[in-house]
Amino acid sequence: MAAVGLIVMGLVTTGVAVGKSPPLGVNVLNAAVKWRPDYVTKDMLLNAGKDAGNWLNYGKGYSGTRFSQLQQINVHDVKHLEPVWNLSFGVIGAQDCEAVAVNGVLYVTASQDRVFAVDGATGDILWKYVYPLPGDIGARLCCEAVNRGVAVYKNMVFLETLDTHVVALSAWSGRVIWNTKLGNYETGNMYTSIPVVVDGKVIVGNSGSDVGGNAGTITALDAKTGTVLWATHTRPISADDPNAKTWGNSSWKHGGVTAWQPGTYDAQRNILYWGTGNPTPDFNASMRPGDNLYSDSTLALNPDTGKILFYFQYTPHNYWDYDGNNQDVLITDAKGRKVWVHGDRNGFLYSINRFTGKCNWVVPIA
Repeated sequence: MAAVGLIVMGLVTTGVAVGKSPPLGVNVLNAAVKWRPDYVTKDMLLNAGKDAGNWLNYGKGYSGTRFSQLQQINVHDVKHLEPVWNLSFGVIGAQDCEAVAVNGVLYVTASQDRVFAVDGATGDILWKYVYPLPGDIGARLCCEAVNRGVAVYKNMVFLETLDTHVVALSAWSGRVIWNTKLGNYETGNMYTSIPVVVDGKVIVGNSGSDVGGNAGTITALDAKTGTVLWATHTRPISADDPNAKTWGNSSWKHGGVTAWQPGTYDAQRNILYWGTGNPTPDFNASMRPGDNLYSDSTLALNPDTGKILFYFQYTPHNYWDYDGNNQDVLITDAKGRKVWVHGDRNGFLYSINRFTGKCNWVVPIA
């Protein structure tokens, strides 16, 4: 596999009307207020869905709609796009990252846990951070040495690593501010996703259940110090858990259900929505009779405590490897209902009441 990189496209302006773009270093929600470059406030994250000049979360805003208000590129002029610059990451491996854009600076990750801060206008590397992975990590991986990106908050960039660490870097230099270990990669446990920052907490979900049946875990860390604030397991870790009875033959002991995609967040109701993966073993369901909670579900969590408020399970007793991790998109539907919309790998699209977990409708994805 060849080395991969980042390509940025721009318009060929000859004969094309080019609209105005938001200026760099300005909070476009309040043009009278100038922020320090690369400094992300709580207010900016809360309003990221309205911010045309930045891309601050996975899915742009907390609701995960991925909608941009920019109008310079449209259906009429898209044919004029040409490469402006490209950047090689200089590493062989799969590239699964979604870039984050903060006032003209792009933060992007590459395979094997590398982080780049890039000038969005020129493609120049402002700084690079290479996480020191252990030499035997390759033998522990389920799905290549991928990393899906970083989260940003204040003057920090947050990285999840394949050997179960969360690292806070300086947004201005790439210097390590703190480094917290969450698990043991030797069991197949790993972190490959993008963190979600909510009210000063860096929230992450683990990967790797297909390798060792590790317990799925969603963890919140203090953004300032890296201290673990809470950890919520997505499947039972003891026979005393009421959900253990949904895993026949005591199969909860190796049940998996990792939470390897970032969640979405309803700031008004303070509810975090996080998808969960498949039970293990994937295809031999006879080893784990029952619904296997909370596999292939969306969990509604209190982000202050990690408490599960309610859930919706898309595929009980899954034996087709239909992970339910796909991100939930928070919308108000045509009837004025607050819902999450979820396109699942089982081939159906769901509308779920955002505050009760009740299904409004489900239709096949044609």
